[in-house]
Amino acid sequence: MAEGSFQYITLAASLPHLGALFSNADLPMSRYRLEERLSMLEDEDRRRLDRIAHVTSWPGVDGCDTDAEVVARFEAASRSVQAHPDLAAVVRERLETRMLVAALRLRRDGAADPAPVAAWGRTAIARAIRTNWSEPTFGLGRARPWLRAARALCAAGDHIGLERAVLTEVYRQIDRAADDHQFDFEAVAFFVMRFQLIERWQRYDATRARGRLEALLQSTLAGAWTAGNATPTGAGMAGSLSQ
Repeated sequence: MAEGSFQYITLAASLPHLGALFSNADLPMSRYRLEERLSMLEDEDRRRLDRIAHVTSWPGVDGCDTDAEVVARFEAASRSVQAHPDLAAVVRERLETRMLVAALRLRRDGAADPAPVAAWGRTAIARAIRTNWSEPTFGLGRARPWLRAARALCAAGDHIGLERAVLTEVYRQIDRAADDHQFDFEAVAFFVMRFQLIERWQRYDATRARGRLEALLQSTLAGAWTAGNATPTGAGMAGSLSQ
């Protein structure tokens, strides 16, 4: 489907305003209706959308056995939309956010050095984490001010507050990138990514989530949201990038 085509304009115009992430209001459309609208996409566009929507959803790295696999899955998704630089940047930024939160948890749980981060590749964020392991916000507090609050919430064991802070930041990242897109593939993809975040929060049960997140802190990286009772199986696998 060509960018700016009648189909894209029709599809994008049919998608409702989603509103605030933490609104108590119901989503303005059901998942079923969203899927009906997305059927307007051509097969190639739908495959690309499904790939990035899957990897950027919280369970999107289920089945990975190592941190390196998680990173590779994100990098592959980013490459698949390299013709859409704003979208590719959001995918990369989502991985970076996961890295930062995983590093906070690792350090909170007593990791004295950044050895597990070695498998996270050579991105600027991974290098900053390794280089500034002892710094409260890994030397990134000014560039990423949300890290200060996230660090405090993580240290306090406030899992619900931490999740809320992270989802707020992720939603902000998408909103910022979406500003320049209205009737193109990116506009549709950003809508789906925001829809997923709101849908996730509205299904969130605080009591169950606390138990699940505590279990995940003991799980392998690839245990993701479905692990629950997994246990660490080796070095480099406790970073929990999938959380």
